[in-house]
Amino acid sequence: MAPYSSDRPAPPFFIVVHTGEGILDRFDMAAYLDDNSEASAHAAGDAGGVVGPLVPYARAAWTAGETANSYGLHIELCAFAAMSREQWLSRDDVDVWVPWIRNGDGSRGAWRRVRSPLSMLRHAAEWARDRCREFDITVRKITAADLRRDVDGICGHADTSAAWGETDHTDPGPGFPWPEFIALVQGDDVKEDDVPLATEIVWRGERGWGKASDALTSAEAQATEAARHGAATRQVLTAMAAQVAAIADRRDVTPDELERITHAAVRAAQQEQTAELLAALDGRLPDLLDEAVLAEELARRGVGGASVEQVREAVREVLRRGVEGGVSA
Repeated sequence: MAPYSSDRPAPPFFIVVHTGEGILDRFDMAAYLDDNSEASAHAAGDAGGVVGPLVPYARAAWTAGETANSYGLHIELCAFAAMSREQWLSRDDVDVWVPWIRNGDGSRGAWRRVRSPLSMLRHAAEWARDRCREFDITVRKITAADLRRDVDGICGHADTSAAWGETDHTDPGPGFPWPEFIALVQGDDVKEDDVPLATEIVWRGERGWGKASDALTSAEAQATEAARHGAATRQVLTAMAAQVAAIADRRDVTPDELERITHAAVRAAQQEQTAELLAALDGRLPDLLDEAVLAEELARRGVGGASVEQVREAVREVLRRGVEGGVSA
């Protein structure tokens, strides 16, 4: 157990995900923290599992600045902030180019192998789920603005840095798959090829604060499933039509005619399903995209000249293209 910790002023209300940036085994990470008088964490995780508590959860670990330490639970993942989303979601080992590593000849950059990042995420999510239950923390992704408002949830070291400016760390990096990780914490399984829509528009829904990618991922998944279901239905009905025609041996209805009839029926059903999905998404958009939060986020990013309604319309168009593209595939 890492001895370096301090009393908390109050129970923790958020979980912080870190990347270890060099130590690639959870037990090595634990040993490193045991001997480090300037840093500690509550847990360390790799593809084989999570070791913890390294610091009692009722005490503050020293890993992200005074405020984040006082009110957060911290887990170090044996990975790198330079990893892409695809690498994080890989069940296989991945080789990561780490540009900041200094080599013996003075040059920078080296390859490092991370074991099964998706397995690591699953173990870390299980740990996070247990801590959320233990301390009554809501399972949702929160931002720096949420942290400053004392909103509970799960975030990265980058978020605590942006919230209070007590550190300058950016881990777990822009490629960290937050929608998938939150889904894992919620108890849902995530496949290697689950890829969310790339957007960072902040949204507020029934389950609290998050990002538009969370909502868009759900919509895209529905569209993809609709397309897969439609394609499978077409194949089944086409085969059935041919069999019916062959068995009945009807001279007035050919297999081609039956196939055209069944295809037309499936297309009509798909169009109706697409229209219903788009209508449902468009109807929920005002609730998903909060005006005040959108304005704050646009101002923070220095984006000018676009009204909130224009941004909403742009998101509508993204949704429309994604759904129609998925169903026509």
